[in-house]
Amino acid sequence: MFFQLLYIYAPPMQAMFHSCPLSPSAWALIVLAGLALLRLVELGKALTRRTR
Repeated sequence: MFFQLLYIYAPPMQAMFHSCPLSPSAWALIVLAGLALLRLVELGKALTRRTR
């Protein structure tokens, strides 16, 4: 995680990789997508336990 943030926010890394910082709306989308995926995985596990 540290290296990912370094890649996104450290100016020398931005210059090297031609990247730019993520906006708050992009971070919100990332968090929401992660939570949705977590919920789907947990739902799948619950359904699997229920059918056994």
